[in-house]
Amino acid sequence: MAAALLKGRRWCLILYVLCFLFICLQQASGYRVHYVGGATGWTNFDILTDEPPDYVTWASSQRVIVGDVLAFRYPPEYHNIYSLPSEEAFNSCNYYEATELDPGTTGNYYWIAHEAGVYYFACFKSLEGLGSHCELGQKLAVTVDWS
Repeated sequence: MAAALLKGRRWCLILYVLCFLFICLQQASGYRVHYVGGATGWTNFDILTDEPPDYVTWASSQRVIVGDVLAFRYPPEYHNIYSLPSEEAFNSCNYYEATELDPGTTGNYYWIAHEAGVYYFACFKSLEGLGSHCELGQKLAVTVDWS
């Protein structure tokens, strides 16, 4: 009886250790959420600074790896999100071969980094007489690393 009890406790201990290791590995491999633009969010005008947001500085402060999420937050209907196919399209705000990721109806969009590379995002909305939001600086280039 005592031997059976010890054997049962051993298996219980092994099970606890395995569960602990599983939890540690799960936390270590967890993804991170990057809120695009920080507190300013995804916009063409920062009301706190009276300037367009500096997405270049924001992106350079982030370390995005495969599995991470970019969270775009913005006032619904005022902005949208397009994925631009190249640096050239990004620099010139050319939407010819761009892909609409979110039409802007909800104010929230979550993009998952599935593989390493450089990704380009921009807003296609425009201000009458002033140009597109992209031309006014609402565009983001993000580098995604494998790890």
